[in-house]
Amino acid sequence: MPASLSKPVFFSVLALFFNFAIACSNLEAAQENKEIRSLGEQSCSLRSREADSFFSAYQKELNEAGTSLCAKKYNEAASQIKSLIETEKKKEAPSKRALSILQYWLADCYYLQSRYTEARKEYILSLEQIPNDKLEPKEKALRLACLRGLLATSHRLNDPDTAAYYSDEAMTLTKEIFGGGNVNYGWSLMHRSENLSRLGKIKESEEAFRHAIYLFRKCNMDRIMQEEGIKDAYKAESDVEKEEKRKRIWRLVFGTTNEKAMPEVLAENVVDPVVRFCDGEYGLPESINVHKEAPGYVWVNPRRDAAAILVCVHGLGLHHRNFDSFAKEMVKQGIVVIAFDVRGFGSYLSSQGQEKLDLKNCVSDLKHVVDEIRDDYRDKPLFMLGESMGGAIALRFAALSPGTVDGIICSVPAGKRYKAGTTALTVALHYVTEPNRPFAIGNKVVEQSTSKEQDRERWKNDPSSRLELTPKELLEFQKFMNENSSYAKKINHTPVLLFQGDEDRLVKKSGTYDLFEALGTKSKTLVIIGGAEHLIFEAPVFKDDITSGVVGWMESHGALCELPDQKESSPKEKERR
Repeated sequence: MPASLSKPVFFSVLALFFNFAIACSNLEAAQENKEIRSLGEQSCSLRSREADSFFSAYQKELNEAGTSLCAKKYNEAASQIKSLIETEKKKEAPSKRALSILQYWLADCYYLQSRYTEARKEYILSLEQIPNDKLEPKEKALRLACLRGLLATSHRLNDPDTAAYYSDEAMTLTKEIFGGGNVNYGWSLMHRSENLSRLGKIKESEEAFRHAIYLFRKCNMDRIMQEEGIKDAYKAESDVEKEEKRKRIWRLVFGTTNEKAMPEVLAENVVDPVVRFCDGEYGLPESINVHKEAPGYVWVNPRRDAAAILVCVHGLGLHHRNFDSFAKEMVKQGIVVIAFDVRGFGSYLSSQGQEKLDLKNCVSDLKHVVDEIRDDYRDKPLFMLGESMGGAIALRFAALSPGTVDGIICSVPAGKRYKAGTTALTVALHYVTEPNRPFAIGNKVVEQSTSKEQDRERWKNDPSSRLELTPKELLEFQKFMNENSSYAKKINHTPVLLFQGDEDRLVKKSGTYDLFEALGTKSKTLVIIGGAEHLIFEAPVFKDDITSGVVGWMESHGALCELPDQKESSPKEKERR
């Protein structure tokens, strides 16, 4: 120690020296990190400028490819995009960003032609062009688009191992882009659940599925809260009446007997997520598909407790919200109505890998969902209602899962149709030429379903409706409908209520009569509605006079909870509790 310094002063000077050295070190590290970030930002910016330069130079060719794709001329679109890929590759310094987008578009062309092996190869090539670190938002969106394509092709090729390889990153990116409480994350979880099930990992599959169901319920709850003027579903309202309503909506949507722990990320949601990966407008996909809805749509009456649960399944070409008019009448009686989309329709149109008609897996989906609903509403009777194709699905469900629901309500579920010969010939001709190319068979269904021009136009112009199906899908549909009688015979105990419109010009009344006779259960009722056409429960304006009949039948067959003027529960309901 220097003689001129006392011990305390010496140590103070030493401490100052070390603090100064650490501060300098931190400053250098911060400067280095800043330079690294700057280099990363410059790299992202450079990649973006290179891609923009390419798309500006080939705008005409890209527009032509987009026109071909929109016209469903997938071969032409693929050839045009392949030509652009080769042109870019010949450059001295090809743009990786441009190549990744082009190869993604080429993969989509192959996917739409059901050329899944070729599509998967191009999705992988596209993915390899995108860096997997220091991603800018557009690159994240493109990377997720490629991963979704790989999961979809793996699903179509029945290759769960490959899907599992890409699944984790797809989940992570979805959560980063949209948030862990967003409905898009729910769809990602549902895909994961299905793939885990294929791998035989049943427990993990069930956990992912349950998490997805919570996010889908949350999506519905947020909408209902907003409709009721409740700003935040997670905060108590100062107004007593509003607070009671808020709590009731939670119970009605998440279950009257549900005591499971809620996912912690339920409230996470990214505002204005970046979903575009290409700034141009060429008629080609410029962004990832964004799910706006859950596959299930819920209607509740926030002014009264639940009396029963009614699960609804729609008809061919329609979607879950087509039950809106009917559901709004039923909730007046305290019935919670939950309508589900069939794979290939409605919300599934945005879900790559599940955008085609898949009736077998739809029945499986319903089994998983209904098991969850039954567990979360143990004190309430549970029914299923289906119309047309949905009626056939409901019958199949009852035959394969006896005792799961208290009763089945079916409207025109028979497979015997008017002009069936003409339709079969049309499908056969398309099958011979292009079995995987959709054509507008749905227009005929619309024309035969309703004579009201206003309803026809509403159906045709509804963006969630699907009126174009492939010949392969239509053959699967007809096979499923033709098997109705054999499954109806297996329904031995479940009560069934059948409806048939007297002026139905799509489904023959004789088919419904035959199906009624085939039902194995003695507890069956057939109702003919005078003046009604094909759609009864999915009509834009539901006939209110039918409500009392449906509610009365549910009350007698499912121990419906007491109506507002009743105080005592029925013996059956007491027994259930």
